Amino acid sequence: MAEDKELTYQRVYHGTPYESGKKLINGGKSAVRLVKPSKKDLFNGPDPKRFRSIGSLGYGFYTFLEDPDLARVFAEKFADPGHVLVLELLIKLDTDTTLRFDSSFEDMKRFREFLNDPQYCKDIGYLREKYSNTKFQKSLDGALLELYCALLDEGKIANIQAICMPTVSGVGVKDATVPNGIEVLIKDLDVIVSDNFTVVQ
Repeated sequence: MAEDKELTYQRVYHGTPYESGKKLINGGKSAVRLVKPSKKDLFNGPDPKRFRSIGSLGYGFYTFLEDPDLARVFAEKFADPGHVLVLELLIKLDTDTTLRFDSSFEDMKRFREFLNDPQYCKDIGYLREKYSNTKFQKSLDGALLELYCALLDEGKIANIQAICMPTVSGVGVKDATVPNGIEVLIKDLDVIVSDNFTVVQ
């Protein structure tokens, strides 16, 4: 008999400018737009006409684990204070389909082995030519994670639905790089348990 998958239920928070937040409240998870570029799209480099800028965890719906304040601070980078909404979502994280860079040494080790695997040296080189990490945007990191997820899917190893990773957000001492929260990137709508998004701020 197959073992039950290990599921963890968590509350996450998404900060967004007011108008975008209203659309999410009215539409629920069906209003969440997820993009899934092909490997060819990824190797071609950023394409603002087709895809938004790639984030540090790749493409998907960005949230903060158990921390509405970080979600608010993030949203205020794109809107005036007081003109943002913070939404609470209940999600389920499956150990088989979630990359846990916040808690799984095994996930971190496997990703490190991928980065050092000569088989993927050429592909990683293509991404390094097209993407870069800056102080504000870790596009190269996001592209590498997108490639890794695509390869796991191709090899029938895992269909990654979410990625969790410590983050440094603009809160507190300027230029400090100590992680102050955990980002959760949702890559598949099945991760979201409820269709209702609750306004918390």
